[in-house]
Amino acid sequence: MTLHGAVAALEPGGVLLVYGANDEGARSAPKRIEPVVGDVATVQRKRRCRVLRAERPAVPPGLRRRLDEWRRTSTLVLAGEERSWVSYPGLFAHGRLDPGTELLLEHLPAVASDARVLDFGCGSGALGAAVRSRTPTARLDLLDADAVALRAAEENVEGGRTLLGTSLEAAEGPYDAIVSNPPYHSGKAETTGVAEALIREAPSRLVSDGILALVVQRRLGMEEPLSRAFRRVDAPAADRTYAVFVAREPEGA
Repeated sequence: MTLHGAVAALEPGGVLLVYGANDEGARSAPKRIEPVVGDVATVQRKRRCRVLRAERPAVPPGLRRRLDEWRRTSTLVLAGEERSWVSYPGLFAHGRLDPGTELLLEHLPAVASDARVLDFGCGSGALGAAVRSRTPTARLDLLDADAVALRAAEENVEGGRTLLGTSLEAAEGPYDAIVSNPPYHSGKAETTGVAEALIREAPSRLVSDGILALVVQRRLGMEEPLSRAFRRVDAPAADRTYAVFVAREPEGA
């Protein structure tokens, strides 16, 4: 989808340069690029990386110019109800429920009818949609760093307000609850930075009796950051891979 967006922005004859590591897909990338622009040349190889070059033809043969041309619909079961679900290429879990989100949904705390709730790192909006289904009158914000994810979330979560950002600085608050399956990857690299920042900053965005409910991979060890930011941390569920935490009584609130 990114390729199509880049080609759409080029004038005819404009040059497209693609750089990447072989194990990120750069070696096989010409097979995906050629149907859109035609011939692709490898202009440099070094340190298991390569640079690819192509020129935009006057009429790119397979070009999709609009986001809605990538729109996908599937069926998802949320809060015991089967419903239509919108997704786009590249979104987390590809329009399905991943095991971590499923575990959190099974143990998601109830919120008051007038609660303000933030779905942090919302993706296509599964957690927010579950909150909306269980508490239709809750005031719901959906935050993600990916504008395409927010486009899907707008369609999937009725009445949710979308916020583009990478941290809680993009959220106004204060919230009665923050729910999250935070991301752990930046490209190939694995990082706990987003999850740790969420935990560290959550008390400043929660009311005094607010909660943070999140699911994390057990091996990443978020117990210590949670215990520093909250006076009470419960772990209502875990399996071999994931653990659900519900943190209450935020420090400094």
